[in-house]
Amino acid sequence: MTYTAHKQLRQFQKTLYKKAYAEAQAFSAMGSPTILKYAEQFHNTLPDTFTKIDAGELLKNMKASHFVLYGDFHTHRQSQKGLVRLLRAFMHKYPKKNIVLAVEMFKACDQPIIDQFTDGELSEESFLEQIKYSRDWGFPWKNYRLIIDFIRETQTPLIGINTPNAGKDSLETRDHYGAKILIDQNKKYRDRLVVCLIGEYHLADRHLPNSLGKMMNGRFNCLRILTNIDHIYFRNPPSLKPAGSEYFFLKKNLYCILNSPPWIKWQSYSIWEEMRSVENCEEVIFDEEISDPSKLHTEDSFDIDHQVQNILSELVRFLDIPVLKSELDRFNVYISPEQDTFDFLKMKYRLDQSTIAKAIEDTAINGFSFIPKGNAFVIEDITLNNLATACGQFLHSTRQSVNFKDKEIEFFNRVFFYGAGMVASMILNPRRKAASLDVLRLYLRKSQGKRLIGHARDKRTTYREVLFFYQWIEKKLAAKEYRLVRPPRSIFAKDEVLYFEISRTLGEMLGFMVYSKVITDRKFPGPIENFFQNLPTDKQKLKLLFTETYLSVENGAFDPFS
Repeated sequence: MTYTAHKQLRQFQKTLYKKAYAEAQAFSAMGSPTILKYAEQFHNTLPDTFTKIDAGELLKNMKASHFVLYGDFHTHRQSQKGLVRLLRAFMHKYPKKNIVLAVEMFKACDQPIIDQFTDGELSEESFLEQIKYSRDWGFPWKNYRLIIDFIRETQTPLIGINTPNAGKDSLETRDHYGAKILIDQNKKYRDRLVVCLIGEYHLADRHLPNSLGKMMNGRFNCLRILTNIDHIYFRNPPSLKPAGSEYFFLKKNLYCILNSPPWIKWQSYSIWEEMRSVENCEEVIFDEEISDPSKLHTEDSFDIDHQVQNILSELVRFLDIPVLKSELDRFNVYISPEQDTFDFLKMKYRLDQSTIAKAIEDTAINGFSFIPKGNAFVIEDITLNNLATACGQFLHSTRQSVNFKDKEIEFFNRVFFYGAGMVASMILNPRRKAASLDVLRLYLRKSQGKRLIGHARDKRTTYREVLFFYQWIEKKLAAKEYRLVRPPRSIFAKDEVLYFEISRTLGEMLGFMVYSKVITDRKFPGPIENFFQNLPTDKQKLKLLFTETYLSVENGAFDPFS
């Protein structure tokens, strides 16, 4: 690959965006005329020009405000995560300035129930049932649970601002109703900053801010924060390294945070609409005679296969991987897996218990897993990140035809397997966060001396082993002992769970390092193809392939085979 990486990546991303946006707009076109009008007025609010700022400037202006209105894209988890990260940063910078958080997702009339839930007096299931969450709001609860965890941890008051009829009332009525509650909270909590999480269309000049202005006769300071606005993302010069959050000044009291590519935002909306159609229209009759759980997902239900095939074809085209089209159809997808699903997979593909146990753990922690032996996508949490990672692992697996039995060969194969998933995910989502050596060192430093149990303890052990491995390999490479690069024997002494975690962490870090090299050098290094080629079955050659991939990042081009 000799073309410019940035140019090719940008073109690829625009293709993804156009497809995702067109699909989302097909759903939006079926919305009410009022919503479409509100959307148009929102887009007319957005200026053409913008200026990049640092987070400190935004936090300073938040502190000087009476109200902060944060635009929520209901189906996109990075929208809700972004709010939590922003509020944590604000509370860290201004520990004496407390906040009260008002949210559109809850009705004001349910405030007593909200208080019971946040105080721990109600179970989550009972709470959602009592407030009729699925009927009156219906957007993914997992997205908003993050906010509940935050307000419980920080003891922040949580206020519902939606009308008793919720979505059945007009948007204008909901603006007026919400504005009154926000003003009441401002009077009640005079020492606190009132922050409101509400759908981004409400943040247009003539909508909620206008309602607040009329009620307060203009004597207030209202700051608005939008997230992941399409034209800002594409007109912002791409960073030379994978970026986290970026902050922009649009006009007086109007800002934008970029923490996710816009095509992922629109993809989340399309997926939610499709899943909602399934839940509303399909009645599944569970028959004891059904032997294949995948058959419960019919052609009339959410077409997850289409999503996977689309991602696979785009990655193959972009990376120029020599895979036959027929190979791209050889996969099976299992959605919302229960224990019966894993039992079925174990029997169908003759999987050993350790493989199944790892798949169950990955699915529980990460929301998905990919089982190479059956080309099986097991998806609990349907997001583009998860699908892209699984697709990268699938493409890696299509190039492998050997059942690895040697421990070292299996180890390096898994490193490349997880690395391929990370590369694919970073290509589709350049703003995805990934572990680095600095992140590992920081975690180990913060957890030093603490008594950890369960997953937290395993994570610390994994990070220690990974850091030890990188320190060990640096010494070997510094001494030019390329042919001695192998995993330290201490890794193989770990139990199966830790063994998998170590290879996964190493692989994801290596994939991230290679992708970062692409961005920094503005060209594709050959080693990016190493994740998607036929791996050598000879142990020494496989270890040298790892060395070559690693050195391409650390020291530039190098061929240990010469």
